[in-house]
Amino acid sequence: MTTHNQLISFIFILICFLSACQQNDDEPITTTTPASLSETLIHKTVPAPNHAQTTPGPIVPPQTSTPAPTSTPTNTPMPATRVVLGATAIAIEDFAGAIDHLNTALRSATELDTTQYWEAQFELALAQFAQSDYNTTIAILTNYLNTPDNAAPDPRAHFYLGQAHLALGDCPTAILAYEQYLARNTTAAAYIYPLIGQCHLWLNDTTAAITAYTAATQFPAQRVTRVETLYKLANLHLSLGNYPAAIAQYQAIYEAARTPTTRSDALYQIGQIAELNQQPAVAIANYQQAVNNYPTGQGSYLSLIELINQQQPVDEYQRGLIDYHAQAYLPCIDAFQNVISTTTNIQPDTYRYLAWCYEGVGEWPQGIEQLNNYANTQPDDIDHLAQATAYQAEMLVRQQQITAAAQTYQTFINTYPNHSRAPEFAFKYAQLWTRLGRPDDTLAAYQTMANRYPNAPDAPEAYYRAGITAYELGRTTIARTLWTSATIAQPTSEYSAASLIWLIQTSPDEETATPHRRLAARLPGATFYAVRARDLGQQISPFTRNQAINLTMNAAEQAEAEAWLRQWLELDPTANIAPLAPHLRDDPRRRVGTTLWQLGLLNEAKRELEDLRQDYADDPLASYQLALYFRELGLYRSSILAASRIYVLANVNIFTAPTFIGKLTYPPYYADNVQALARQYQYDPLIQMALIRQESLFESFATSHAAAKGLSQVIPGTGIYIANKLNWPNYTEADLYRPYTGLAFGAYYLHEQLINFDGEVHMALAAYNGGPGNAYRWAQTAPDHIDGYITTVDFYETRQYIYRIYSGYAFYRYLYTQ
Repeated sequence: MTTHNQLISFIFILICFLSACQQNDDEPITTTTPASLSETLIHKTVPAPNHAQTTPGPIVPPQTSTPAPTSTPTNTPMPATRVVLGATAIAIEDFAGAIDHLNTALRSATELDTTQYWEAQFELALAQFAQSDYNTTIAILTNYLNTPDNAAPDPRAHFYLGQAHLALGDCPTAILAYEQYLARNTTAAAYIYPLIGQCHLWLNDTTAAITAYTAATQFPAQRVTRVETLYKLANLHLSLGNYPAAIAQYQAIYEAARTPTTRSDALYQIGQIAELNQQPAVAIANYQQAVNNYPTGQGSYLSLIELINQQQPVDEYQRGLIDYHAQAYLPCIDAFQNVISTTTNIQPDTYRYLAWCYEGVGEWPQGIEQLNNYANTQPDDIDHLAQATAYQAEMLVRQQQITAAAQTYQTFINTYPNHSRAPEFAFKYAQLWTRLGRPDDTLAAYQTMANRYPNAPDAPEAYYRAGITAYELGRTTIARTLWTSATIAQPTSEYSAASLIWLIQTSPDEETATPHRRLAARLPGATFYAVRARDLGQQISPFTRNQAINLTMNAAEQAEAEAWLRQWLELDPTANIAPLAPHLRDDPRRRVGTTLWQLGLLNEAKRELEDLRQDYADDPLASYQLALYFRELGLYRSSILAASRIYVLANVNIFTAPTFIGKLTYPPYYADNVQALARQYQYDPLIQMALIRQESLFESFATSHAAAKGLSQVIPGTGIYIANKLNWPNYTEADLYRPYTGLAFGAYYLHEQLINFDGEVHMALAAYNGGPGNAYRWAQTAPDHIDGYITTVDFYETRQYIYRIYSGYAFYRYLYTQ
């Protein structure tokens, strides 16, 4: 997502809401007041597309392509209230609604105090900017910055003024505005100077561009950003023929980089430039450094070619390794064959890589032969032979030689039945019979594995899958015996819970089911199977709705959680642990990321702040403080991930951790909006909450690998379909990133699937994720309950989707209902 329409999300609450913003825009967000910004975000209500309305309300699909006027409400909001409503509309990116509120407020400017008036002007400029009305933005911001009675103009006005001029192609004025912003705040200079540099390039002033990019490198930035800037500088110096300066930039890239890909590329580029600069010895030294140290990098492959072309000596093993990773399989074969023919003490991995290179050119039988040679390098080492077996079977599977792969596993199991990997291979052996579509062999293989290795980690799953296979073959009695064995072998296993589910579902009567229900009702854990089994044990139907929903986070729950943390971590019982510790507050990534977020550069902000979160992922107190901080900032995905780490570090789950920790991981953001949509479409709001969390972790600017966008992860084609169904005004694909649109579109599509599948939530979810046609296909052969339906779903992703939303719904129900 790159358009400015999506980049403004949530920042305006921070800068405008009730005039609470600071002039220093990288000051810490307060996290000590429970009824604070997060409460506003949780309960803010999205105005309807009809922007003539004067009070915020639920999202209601417009009935015509042109919004119809509405009658003036009896209680017309006061101008000061309009300013707040404008900020609220901006927060969910309903910019047209925000403009309406703010213009209305400004028409009664005499009823606003000075602070409210200028706040409204600034917000109005930003809303106009988001609507791509750059001339109006410039006019408002110019007046905002140049009027004497505006005593404390927000310095971000200069930045947005620059952005507006840039959008209009006026680079000289944009540069001036960016420089004026930097004169007031250099926190994000590493990101602002490149904007100036790009402008200079558009003006064909390479020297000035180099000055700007060089200035950017003098300020803190996340590693990837710094490397990107250094690459730009290196190319600019190279374009001017300044080889020493270009080499210096690539050397800086090498020092900043962590990955073999970037490091090998930097060394290769240094070598190339050194050759241009008539420094052949320097070039060769860098090529050799790349080849010897980073065999997986593309730069190392290019360096290898240079060394060979220049007839420089290269280690043949290293040459083969680099060729393998570059998928240059024929040279790889030559290199490793040379190693074998010229070396006395051959490394075992020589044969392994040679095998894979033969496979790469389609000669997999020769590959299997080389893996046999690999095994024979250490014939008395059973662990080595086990690894060779795994490599051989995996290659055979890749070549669709499933029967041969199964025989490979079986040979090892028969020869070394007590080896530590024998249970693993026995389980994989059974899986291969499933792939071959031979259920009798599958049943026998799973049953044999579980009976032979009942204490192995995979044994409960083997019993469970053997039971499913027997059930599908119509052998219900055998199936129930196998599922019972799973519950006995390892009672706390996830697949013991799965087996209890099927023991209940296949019981001929309630008397038979009762003992299984009792066991299921007492199961611990928060996996899907544990949650589902407990529901069955307590006779709770899937997605059972509880009317007493309270989607809030409160101070008492937070206090309880912090007392628990202090006790667990042995901290001072009176310490206030909610605010960021000094080392987090003063971390450059926190300061830079916060400033970028408030400038609407959301992806850049996320890069900085995620780097900070990941560095402290093993620190439970830091993770808790960052979860609170990110929540207040509006970086919800990072907040959820930070809070989730506490579960791992404390070895707890959502049912055993304090409620507030649970609510940080399964938060109620956009609660008023979701509840309004649920009332409109008559479904349980917790279903949509669980769906949004699964789809995007509440990150409105998220984009998936399949190009799905926004909170509800709607793909572009479906977005057009929904927009047409709703007669959504002025729809563009970028609207999917707006919470305002994303919530409404997700709600409509969920509602449509619920109608299509007669209110069966699991089928509607399957349709939402896997497509209505597939969901219908699965329904044709599935038993008449959710557990049977899931077994027919042949898309792994869709099965996991149903699992996770079922569990997420249960977690929301546990956290937010009485």
